[in-house]
Amino acid sequence: MRLLFFALVLSALGAGSFWALTEGPLAPVLGPGAAPDSTRSVLAVPPPPGGAPLAEPSTVDPDRPAVQEQVTYQTYAVTGQSAEAVLRSLVQNGPREGDDIFFGLTQTDLDVRYEPRAISGGCIIEDTRVSLDVVVTLPEWLPAAEVDPALQVGWGRFRRALAAHEHQHRVIAVGWAEAAYKAVAGLYRSSCDAAVSEARARLERLGVEVNAAHRQFDDETEHGKTTGAYWPQ
Repeated sequence: MRLLFFALVLSALGAGSFWALTEGPLAPVLGPGAAPDSTRSVLAVPPPPGGAPLAEPSTVDPDRPAVQEQVTYQTYAVTGQSAEAVLRSLVQNGPREGDDIFFGLTQTDLDVRYEPRAISGGCIIEDTRVSLDVVVTLPEWLPAAEVDPALQVGWGRFRRALAAHEHQHRVIAVGWAEAAYKAVAGLYRSSCDAAVSEARARLERLGVEVNAAHRQFDDETEHGKTTGAYWPQ
């Protein structure tokens, strides 16, 4: 029996952002992954090409969490005592993705591990484990006492809106991770090669779908601008 994994890395870039997709290999790994830890699903899994899907014996335990999510929040320092100075600091110190600079950044790393097991008449995917690592980077400004109170109020609105924008990227990613679990767990095909091929195809399709979902969210909010994630206020 082979324990296989499928890794995907996404970067969700807030306030003037885009999402980038990178596919990891499908290859043997040594040792088990982490235990799953979530239950929601927001993405539909399309049927396999060529007609109706084969019947799939269900081995998914409804009481077993589907995704283990680990979230890390980090900040970068912002200085200045005027709106213009704060903006310069945001641009100078904000997270970078390639040649682009952003006010906020959400990065995700999805790892899907599973084991194909030959059974009478076919093969079933079992022992599916999905882990999602999320790193959210946001600005932190500690203004001097003499800074205009109105400027501080504006910063508070901006910071809350930016955090909410990045949180929504995280929500989308969690739904994607949970859909990945449901796409693979209990998958049945006539052979293990066919089961693994279908599992990989489903995960690749979900990767494309979630990429589109993040882009749509950024387009609809103008990368957070319409919901208040812009500076100066």
